[in-house]
Amino acid sequence: MSDEIKGRQKKAATDTAIKKRSNSQQLVKKAVKKITKETGNRPTQQAVTLFTNLSLRTVKRYWIT
Repeated sequence: MSDEIKGRQKKAATDTAIKKRSNSQQLVKKAVKKITKETGNRPTQQAVTLFTNLSLRTVKRYWIT
């Protein structure tokens, strides 16, 4: 494979990872706000996990303290 193709693939992989990270962060943030608004209490990480269908590990990574 040529160096040009490898470079393009690396850039595409990096861009995709950035998009996925951003989407997960936004999902967690919105879920916390929505659950807080609906219940009046700050949600648990497990509640956010169930609400967003993200893994607990992902929710913990982007948890807002």
